[in-house]
Amino acid sequence: MNNLRGKPKTRPRVTLIVGIICKEGIVLAADSQITAGTLRTETNKISVIEFLNGKILVAESGDMPLSNRAVHNLRDSAKDCTIEDEETVPMLLQSAMREARNSQISLYPSGTYTPEHWKTFFLGDSAAELVVGYYHFDKTPYLFSIDLAECIARKPSRCHFVTSGIGSDLGQHLLIEYSKPEMDLRLGAVVAIHTVETVIKRNPYCNKPTRLGILRSPFILPEFLTGIDTSKLHMFGAPHFQNYKGHVEIYKQEEIEALAKIISNTDEETRADRNNKLLALLAERTEKELQEFMENHYPSPE
Repeated sequence: MNNLRGKPKTRPRVTLIVGIICKEGIVLAADSQITAGTLRTETNKISVIEFLNGKILVAESGDMPLSNRAVHNLRDSAKDCTIEDEETVPMLLQSAMREARNSQISLYPSGTYTPEHWKTFFLGDSAAELVVGYYHFDKTPYLFSIDLAECIARKPSRCHFVTSGIGSDLGQHLLIEYSKPEMDLRLGAVVAIHTVETVIKRNPYCNKPTRLGILRSPFILPEFLTGIDTSKLHMFGAPHFQNYKGHVEIYKQEEIEALAKIISNTDEETRADRNNKLLALLAERTEKELQEFMENHYPSPE
């Protein structure tokens, strides 16, 4: 805590979180590196929180004790709560983060540090951020991110994806290139894994294994119900479709590793061909301009 005195020393926030809104659901992926005090360690940072009428996916980034505390606060509030409108989840999310923030601040005598000191602190040594994906019951998918420095739930500037953590810039670059709105959910999972695995290779503060969670839209029928009149399901002892909360799947590690291996092999096998095609096309399309440049700057001797 000495870093609050004078100019704080900050260290990089570890981890990466990727969230993508797809046509049939929401994908959250993350590496496994977290911060615990001065230590970096590994954990599963994606969890499911249930409301009375829905489920949300939550991924954690940064300081583990503080992010865990915020997730605990959110889970405790959600268990007796109904998602009434688009403000329900972000308001509870902000309250959970503020509670975690205030709990940390309360450990020190009142007035010891200024609000600006605390804001800097929560951007540095004790930075923690959550990314939340869920469906509101007007069928709208949402992604929100929130950090301890401001405790304000924000929607991503790009409506279909969000990134968080130290690998955020590279992750965003990859998602701009490979993702698109309304993409297939299975392809979205592949893109999310590829993004996290690529960042892990290039950033020493991120680490394997990659984690993956999917929240399927509660408004798109599971395959086993396709073609069935869902209004009559309750007659056969099945829950009424209006109460179907959507399927959540936290992928097993061996499943993710198998997918990651296929993605990596495919990337390696096609990279040389992609590069050769790019170089050949560049040479073809710039040949005239380069020839004129050489003639203008390096004329042939008479």
